[in-house]
Amino acid sequence: MSHTNAALTLRRLRRGFLLGGVLFFFVVATWVWRTWQESRAYELAHLATIAEITGNSLDNYFSGHEHRMRAFGKRLTPEVLKPGHLSAVLRAFRESDPEYLFVTLSRPEGGVFATDKTDRPEELPYTRDVPGRQVAFDEIAVQDRLNVGRPAEGRVIKDWIMPLRFGIRDAGGALQYVMNATLPLSRQQSFWHNLGLPQGSAVGLLRDDAFLVSRYPVPPSGDLQNTYGTPRDGALVSHLRDHGFPPRGTVSGHNSVTGKEALFAFRRLEHYPLTVFVSTPVDGAIQRWRAQLGLPLFLTVIALAAGGLVYRSISRWIQASEELRKYQFHLEEQVSQRTAQLQAAKQAAEAASRAKSTFLANMSHELRTPLGGIVGMIRLARFRMADPQGRDQLDKANLAADHLLSVINDILDISKIEADQLVLEASDFQLQTILDSVASIVGLKAREKGLAFGFDLSPGLAGQQFRGDALRLRQILLNLATNAVKFTEQGSITLRVRELERSALEARLRFEVADSGIGIGLVDQARLFSAFEQADNSMTRKYGGTGLGLVISKRLVALMGGQIGVDSSPGCGSLFWFELALPLSFTPAAEEEGADADILATEIRRLHAGKRVLVAEDEPINQEVARIMLEDVGLQVDVAEDGEQAVRLAADTDYALILMDMQMPVMNGIEATHAICAGGRNRQTPILAMTANAFIEDRERCLAAGMRSHIAKPVIPENLYGMLLKWLATR
Repeated sequence: MSHTNAALTLRRLRRGFLLGGVLFFFVVATWVWRTWQESRAYELAHLATIAEITGNSLDNYFSGHEHRMRAFGKRLTPEVLKPGHLSAVLRAFRESDPEYLFVTLSRPEGGVFATDKTDRPEELPYTRDVPGRQVAFDEIAVQDRLNVGRPAEGRVIKDWIMPLRFGIRDAGGALQYVMNATLPLSRQQSFWHNLGLPQGSAVGLLRDDAFLVSRYPVPPSGDLQNTYGTPRDGALVSHLRDHGFPPRGTVSGHNSVTGKEALFAFRRLEHYPLTVFVSTPVDGAIQRWRAQLGLPLFLTVIALAAGGLVYRSISRWIQASEELRKYQFHLEEQVSQRTAQLQAAKQAAEAASRAKSTFLANMSHELRTPLGGIVGMIRLARFRMADPQGRDQLDKANLAADHLLSVINDILDISKIEADQLVLEASDFQLQTILDSVASIVGLKAREKGLAFGFDLSPGLAGQQFRGDALRLRQILLNLATNAVKFTEQGSITLRVRELERSALEARLRFEVADSGIGIGLVDQARLFSAFEQADNSMTRKYGGTGLGLVISKRLVALMGGQIGVDSSPGCGSLFWFELALPLSFTPAAEEEGADADILATEIRRLHAGKRVLVAEDEPINQEVARIMLEDVGLQVDVAEDGEQAVRLAADTDYALILMDMQMPVMNGIEATHAICAGGRNRQTPILAMTANAFIEDRERCLAAGMRSHIAKPVIPENLYGMLLKWLATR
């Protein structure tokens, strides 16, 4: 290579590297900007979740106070209003809730005529106006709901207070009295403290007139008069007013309390003109975002340095006298680097897969653990509820919890399928049993909408035994049938199963779900089996659902070696179908076992009353649910809050059975099981896993550690009592 050509090549090389550097810088800058947008969106989503949960809690909180005040108003008979008796009744009301500081009764024009201390005018402690009282009275006059007033500094106690007022009306709806119950704002501070806010964040409750009702934490200045005594302004208040106080949302801008730029998420209470908000300073979000950029930026610097080294190497290669040898050597070096990079990429992919599996397992546990407490408490409350309306409301709450569990299961299923971690089980089953189960669930929903529901099973299939994953087959049919009910307003839904062909070892079957619903166009059919999709995205609002049911069904059918599809046109209903080749089973059909929870409970009381059981569970609500369910069947219960305490109790006391959670502080359930089985008085005692970990690997770990079986959370009474009856009989 001549000197001129080498110089020309070097100039071109420099220009190429300069252009590449500019392009690389643009890519990095774009990536940094996108990561900030994603980090900001995550911060807002996290704040919105906290606001949603807090809003629900506050709705229930204020509804409880309103219910008590409304009930009190119905007790104000002429006998109660007699002097000397009214103050005692008000005092009893105040003592019914430890939060109440004072309780008073006023006339609509504003005069206080009775308190929980006295109902004699000459003994009343004050008659002057309280800041915000007239505003509250004006609001009460036009709405028959609890009024949460502006905070005020207490006259008797040197603390800021929250007034709750409720208008008591006569039979004609005219306002007779205004009841006032005073709460200390310090109690609200303890409520906010338990929310687990991100560092530097704040939460508060805002009236429609821009007065703060409560805020946590207290502003650093400690100026409560400025915080609660004056209306707020800033980005949040402006947004709420400009948009007509929307039910929920997010906004960013000036924080009038701290004087800094902040991110806000808010949720308006359903029954009261109040908005709960959660805020975090923008500079705090930026700091968390910067912490995430450390490693990627470091790798970027390394990449730039590596690029410089490559440039230097190529320059020297061009100028060197032994061009061919150095060029070959450089190629070999590059191949070696690429091999190392591919190996590193493979290891990174494997690590990412492991991290995803760990994340799914943890999310499964963290979601199912509180959900187990919710479902358990609902069932226990319903069992003790005598009021028919209350039982109906608890039934609806239980349906909502079951729906939430179904959504969680769908998300976990699609995640496990995408991670190639879903394993199909193989057991003997009959199609008649599966169709009866689907009909019992979907048929009820269809009848509620006035739809006809039925299934048609070919006579030759009714008594035939098949082998496969009956649970997943039932899940596919439930998804398709539930969708049919959801999108059908009138007419009928029919589930059909017919045989296409049969060999000596298997039968190819076609399953069909036909409806007379709205139908689906060809364009929408093309994306119908994609995750989080429905025939029309607007249907998500009209009909509900996550859009995961069909994609899960498609993946499950594919795992079973089949195919799925739909035949439909708008306005003419839909026919969803799938075809599977199911192995034939010639094992005699076993009689189905199963019993009502009440029957199982009666058997446990008859056979095992008084036996002592150990429950290892760290979550207080789940502890209470498990304890009540076990004590209701006559068992004696000891509770351990962690694995280490469970090992200590097992070393000192003989137990008939041990129920063990997997994830606990100090010592987890696996370690505790190993320790108990290693020796001691309970080494032969059956240990059952009762955990929210829902993966097959978790069940296998439980069995490998020495546990006898696995009970999934949320705990279903039939499952728990069936396991108790089985394993208590061995002791």
